[in-house]
Amino acid sequence: MKRYAALLLVIALLVSACGGGDAPEEPTTPQEPTVPEEPNTPEEPAPNTAEVSGTVTAPAGTDIVGTIIFACFVEGNACNIESENTTGNIVEDSGSSVSFSVDLPPGNYTVEAYKDVNGNDLIDVGDYYGCFGQQGDTCRIVNPGSDGIAVQMEIVTEDGGVPERVGGAYLSH
Repeated sequence: MKRYAALLLVIALLVSACGGGDAPEEPTTPQEPTVPEEPNTPEEPAPNTAEVSGTVTAPAGTDIVGTIIFACFVEGNACNIESENTTGNIVEDSGSSVSFSVDLPPGNYTVEAYKDVNGNDLIDVGDYYGCFGQQGDTCRIVNPGSDGIAVQMEIVTEDGGVPERVGGAYLSH
């Protein structure tokens, strides 16, 4: 019981020391009101962008989780993986395929997907790779506003079956 009485005394002293009494209030400087954020508000697309959307499918009998899907900005006749317009995401869900959508500024892009199965940071034998409109080592160019983009990844069976680095110069119009 003595503990509770001591605790109440400490709380009462803190309240009175923090302005809980009848001390006059000091004037305060007016501050601009803050606008509370709305929970779960979808992010607005950036101005002058349009969506590219479609699906990426893993090779038969494999899982899509861990696949990197990206839209690579094309400069000249090559994908510039380091462009600020190049964007990508890692697939976090398991399954054989996944839908994607991304807002992109105007320009030419390739849509590509790969999974580094052996984890060596290279696309080589045993990894999965695909790009939209792939014919050999060429990919079709897409523009913002495109939908129905289908990327079928295949298991890489030989070195050289994909570009030396993802986003190499291998495009067709």
